[in-house]
Amino acid sequence: MNTEFNYTPDDKNDYVDYLVDDIRRVINGYGFHTLKAGLHTLIRAVDSEVNVENDLVVTKIIETLVELVESSWQFLERRNRLDYKFDSLNKAWIANPFRQRPKHCSKDYQQLYLDSELARFSGNIQYLSKEEARNFVLAIENFFSDVGVIGWKKLLEKWHKYATENLRISDEGWDRAPTETFYQLIKLVETGYLIEIWYYDQCQIPPNYHFYQTENVVYSDVNCFNPLNNINLLMSKYTLTDLMELTEEWFGCALETTKSWDKGEAGKLIQLHDHVAAIIENGWLLIQCDEIPAEWLNTDTYIDFMLPKLEKEDIGIVNTILKSKYLKKPYLALSEGYSKSKISSFRTFLREMLYYALQTAAPLPHVEKHFFKITYSIIEALYLINAKSCSKQNLSMSKEP
Repeated sequence: MNTEFNYTPDDKNDYVDYLVDDIRRVINGYGFHTLKAGLHTLIRAVDSEVNVENDLVVTKIIETLVELVESSWQFLERRNRLDYKFDSLNKAWIANPFRQRPKHCSKDYQQLYLDSELARFSGNIQYLSKEEARNFVLAIENFFSDVGVIGWKKLLEKWHKYATENLRISDEGWDRAPTETFYQLIKLVETGYLIEIWYYDQCQIPPNYHFYQTENVVYSDVNCFNPLNNINLLMSKYTLTDLMELTEEWFGCALETTKSWDKGEAGKLIQLHDHVAAIIENGWLLIQCDEIPAEWLNTDTYIDFMLPKLEKEDIGIVNTILKSKYLKKPYLALSEGYSKSKISSFRTFLREMLYYALQTAAPLPHVEKHFFKITYSIIEALYLINAKSCSKQNLSMSKEP
């Protein structure tokens, strides 16, 4: 037989389109936000004696939801028949071993929101669990775990009736928990949105994606969301001693009106500023997010992996400013260091240092002295983290570093 019900694409590259196109068509055709708003209208009508006067509106919403239910069921049927594996959705996540300690975390509401894993979806995902948000296949399977496609279609028919009549669906017994039904339906709509944004890159949205959409990240590589990978590439340009000496020279030029940068043309200092700013940013990114993809700790997955330029064969530091407890646990130095100021304040500090290092005319305004020490401490801590995780003597990062 050669029918739609046993069709297999000739080219495996067409499998994804064959599986998700119908769901994408529904979401794009009606509109994600419009459909969510329509669901809110329906739930208010089906379980109250206030109906929706415009039956055409209800009909369109119900028809769209039925299409979404059917296309989602069809997705599971086709995936099972083709035995297709969404490898990018099945990658392991682990607790972030570098996560900023609770006592150092900001109590600011905005920062608390940004720290939420679902924040990477810019508020568009509100009802899916974090596991479902990582794997839309799981979300669809959960949707049909209690009620099959036929049951859902019959239930939506009843929703259509009670949305346009002055009756409560829960009183009639057809849906004793319409609010729970609403949650399941709106989660399916959010799943359709996930599929749409996943489709273009076909990879998981990283847990820190949303930081790249705000002013929290300015200098970091937008093509790589793994801060350890970025730190590895940035630190490979210098030994720790060279980087610290160059940074100290730069800061010294900014502090003294009689001294200006003389380690090469101005472009060299601007490049140094950009590198240090990116290192500080990626250190901040490293301590965000409760969980991260496990592959972030696997150097085999890094872009252009570079062996660290070690100070000593035992990974130690020649001249350190870190306390002994931080030398053993450098992630604690990051946790405490970033608790002193916002990442935007670090950027402002570094930009001022750059501006005043390139001239001798004007004195540097008052600068909080703690920025100097914290900057040096963060650089040292990141050197140690990079050396331990990326050198030939690398430690196991599957447990606490």
